[in-house]
Amino acid sequence: MPMNLTDLASIGSLLSGAAVLGSLIYLGLQVRQTEKNQQALVQQGRAQRVGNAVFNLAGEEISALYHKGARRPETLTGPELDRFLMICRAAFLSAEDSYIQHEAGLMNATAYASFVAGVHANLSSPGFRAAWSLLSPYFGAGFVAFMNTHIAERPLPVAPPDPLERWKAVVSGLYAGASAPTTTNN
Repeated sequence: MPMNLTDLASIGSLLSGAAVLGSLIYLGLQVRQTEKNQQALVQQGRAQRVGNAVFNLAGEEISALYHKGARRPETLTGPELDRFLMICRAAFLSAEDSYIQHEAGLMNATAYASFVAGVHANLSSPGFRAAWSLLSPYFGAGFVAFMNTHIAERPLPVAPPDPLERWKAVVSGLYAGASAPTTTNN
């Protein structure tokens, strides 16, 4: 039985539908890959931004000011306070950017958990909390609520943790748990 024009039109319509379906599947895969690439770029930018900030804070003068402002804020002079507030503002701007990226769905759960852990570490410092109370009016309402919630959930320690004492305890524990190194005479 020969095919008539209606049969050919039906086959053409079926093939056209299959092609559209294939195109939609391909487009969906491309969109998914683009989202992953975008998240990777956001994470790379975040890592670079935070890494650069930490590296800059490692400089002797800035490190001393950071230490003093974070752990002994009451001892800052006027010019030191101005510089410490600039350091804090930069840290808060970086944190706000990470918060906004997470809210936009551009930051995965692992990166977000890392960001929140960093926020908690900074908020254990009386200097950072004082800086936040002065600088918070310069940030968006959502980020302010986020920070204020984390401050309320984490009471300030009676004494700020001393990183040097923690470091010594960790290093001491490493040596205590390790067997004596063996040497060979060659």
